[in-house]
Amino acid sequence: MISIQSLSMTYPKNGSLAPVFQDLCFDVPEGQFLAIVGPSGCGKTTLLRCMAGLTQATSGGVLFNDLPVNRPSLGLSMVFQDSVNSLFPWKTALENVVFAMARGATSSREKKEAALGYMEMVGLARQSSSYPWELSGGMQQRVALARALAGGADTLLLDEPFASLDAQARAELEDLLLAMWGGGQRTFVIVTHDVDEALYLSDRVLILGGEATTVQGDILVDLPHPRHQLTTRGDPRFSELRVAVHQHLTHGAGREAE
Repeated sequence: MISIQSLSMTYPKNGSLAPVFQDLCFDVPEGQFLAIVGPSGCGKTTLLRCMAGLTQATSGGVLFNDLPVNRPSLGLSMVFQDSVNSLFPWKTALENVVFAMARGATSSREKKEAALGYMEMVGLARQSSSYPWELSGGMQQRVALARALAGGADTLLLDEPFASLDAQARAELEDLLLAMWGGGQRTFVIVTHDVDEALYLSDRVLILGGEATTVQGDILVDLPHPRHQLTTRGDPRFSELRVAVHQHLTHGAGREAE
């Protein structure tokens, strides 16, 4: 479980400290798929980096399985938005996945076999010998997902992983992500600007906003599984949830304008 405890972040601005987010408190239970939405600049990525142990907050803390997160943990893995720069261009797709595996844990042959299994999971078994620059953006992001799993983490933090993809590639990777989540076999936290994507993927949406970012809403997504791009998005309940999320976003924007 991830526990965010009175987390606050500030940064220097014009000789004083400006807030990024303030006194954030929420838990992510094991097996949950949480989506975090909010306007640009509200600190979503910074929050995710704090959860991953890549950035230290000004005050408060992050617990992962009851232990403080002060640096990257083996149980947590982050998938970045820019897969082009997060993959090693001089390594093949398979070598990028193998790189995430712990040194000395198994033999090189066993690591390669395991990595091929992850490549097959993300639908890239035939592209294992290709270099990142030979792959499309969607394929690169699949490699990033396979690498995140190869690191042995059961909790994935994803920072707008599909933002730069076309609609078809995005839909395919959304369904792949749901398959990887396995209905609660892993814990996923995704940051996205796309409300529809948040609702399609998650079983809970956290809405951030306000002048000094706080939690504006926390909505349970009670849509049935398995999800389907057409039937799920066409469900009247999906529309109701979309309205609810946008109401919270508008409320936060209204506070920011006051």
